[in-house]
Amino acid sequence: MTFSLVEMLLADSVFCLKNIEPLYRFIFLTYAPGIHDRMNHLINGTVDIDIGGSLPPDRQISRIKLFTSKVSLLVGVNNTSLPDLLTVDDLQKTRHAIWSVMMDYYSDNILSSVKNNEYLQGRDVAIISGSIVNMVAFCASTQCVMLIPDIFVPMLIKKFPVKRLSLPDELDINYDCYMHFNTRLIDDNKAALYLNDIVEGLKVYSHSF
Repeated sequence: MTFSLVEMLLADSVFCLKNIEPLYRFIFLTYAPGIHDRMNHLINGTVDIDIGGSLPPDRQISRIKLFTSKVSLLVGVNNTSLPDLLTVDDLQKTRHAIWSVMMDYYSDNILSSVKNNEYLQGRDVAIISGSIVNMVAFCASTQCVMLIPDIFVPMLIKKFPVKRLSLPDELDINYDCYMHFNTRLIDDNKAALYLNDIVEGLKVYSHSF
């Protein structure tokens, strides 16, 4: 279980796995935004793998950090409302599309975290969507913008008429992504190798931007 942008990365890499197992297949379930729902799905076996923001420690759940990514602004290639070098004032005048699931964005220092919070809480919101892909399509055809972890940018600019703009220097926004799985899953050696292939396949993208 994961969100749509990770599904797209997996779709690109799944056929390059070293340990192809005909017994296993990807079945993408609707992403559960609540932490307790995500943990319960893993513990009761509803899902084998959960990829997203970090979950709290639990004896039955193992966790691997997949990547850390800087966050930038995604806009349509025909967006004429913004300069290439953004200021905080530019962002305050711009309408945003935001995901209904709260992303685990963070900063590396106190001063930036204050600026980040002011920006994130003060955005002029045009739409709130449960689908990140729909948000990308919306921004591609309007003057609205959205935040996006850089790791997804190369994939998205190939599939949509969008481009990346760096955030102003005052803003330092990052995102960490983790794979969670029920610890019992790796008791099966074939499953462990398959999981490891998935991890290594996704980590390739962390060096692509």
